[in-house]
Amino acid sequence: MNKDRQSQITHLGTVYKWFLRRLEAIGQLSNTEKDEEEMHMNPSNIEDMESKLRDKQTAKRTQLLDENHNEARSR
Repeated sequence: MNKDRQSQITHLGTVYKWFLRRLEAIGQLSNTEKDEEEMHMNPSNIEDMESKLRDKQTAKRTQLLDENHNEARSR
């Protein structure tokens, strides 16, 4: 029974992806909606995006705290 359940989940994911591609092909799915659906289909992407966002924020914070950069910018 466990194998049947896993098979159902796999097939449902395949059909869901096919359906989303069809919606995108006819213009009924915006890029934002597509990104949200891809996140829903693969939760590990959320962790990757959050990690990239934290890295970007850290880089921006470091840049803002850099006195030489701030002096050059104020000129």
